[in-house]
Amino acid sequence: VHSTPNSSHTDQLVFILRYVKEGGLPVELFLGFIPNPGHKSEQLAEVVLTTLKSYDLDIATCRGQSYDNASNMSGRYRGLQARILDGNKLAVYIPCSAHSLNLVEKHAAGSCPEACSFFVLLQYLYIYFTASTHRWEILQEHLSSVPNILAVKRLSDTQWSAREDACRSLNRNWTQVIQALTKIKENTAEAPGTCKEAEGLLNKIQHLETALMSGLWGTILDRFRAVRKKLQSIGIDAGIVGELYESLIQFVRETRDIFMTFEAAAMEKSTVKDYETKRNGVHARKSSATSSKTQ
Repeated sequence: VHSTPNSSHTDQLVFILRYVKEGGLPVELFLGFIPNPGHKSEQLAEVVLTTLKSYDLDIATCRGQSYDNASNMSGRYRGLQARILDGNKLAVYIPCSAHSLNLVEKHAAGSCPEACSFFVLLQYLYIYFTASTHRWEILQEHLSSVPNILAVKRLSDTQWSAREDACRSLNRNWTQVIQALTKIKENTAEAPGTCKEAEGLLNKIQHLETALMSGLWGTILDRFRAVRKKLQSIGIDAGIVGELYESLIQFVRETRDIFMTFEAAAMEKSTVKDYETKRNGVHARKSSATSSKTQ
């Protein structure tokens, strides 16, 4: 059971049942969308039981339940899983493995200021190009020469696959995005504000930090995407989930050991050899020294 708003911003519940055939083959069955009666656990429990009953399904035959990590769903004493467990002690709760992975990605990125700045830049790029059909056409003109075109993508707070798409898009179209922004910046027919926005985005993209974050997070998110697809497969079980999580832990450890490889690739990609923070620091020291001499 999962709660999510649709395109018309109507909150709804998604019902999926999982069962095993006599031969041991797991099967997932989509029951449908149901208007969400509310976000309180007692309301959710009532609609779950009512829905199962409408299909002549007995909750007593349930042997497992899996939801996201929100307190109203996973709460130990008053969450939906606890209320279902009160009526059926065999309905063991396991947190949704894919949602848990989303939380890992979200908080890992949120704990790093540089990563936060990078993802904000990706969002600004999407907003800038999509806010104007003219700017979007300019971007498409430059992307037309790229095989398997993947335009700039919108980010999502809940779907990290959207961030993966956005990062992959920038990596694949790095040169073309820079060319599009440069064309807009240098076009005297454009509004001054439009040109300044393009210049600001261009300056940020051409920082060594951006190239490094783009390559690093592109590699990390590609691996997370592959694992997420396996976690969402019908044949997944708790044992395989543990193995996949362990493989990610090992992957991240190994990635930390090859930082110099990512840095070298970023320098080649951006043609910049110094980080912006370092250049700013040198400029500040020079300004301070000059000021001291004049005094």
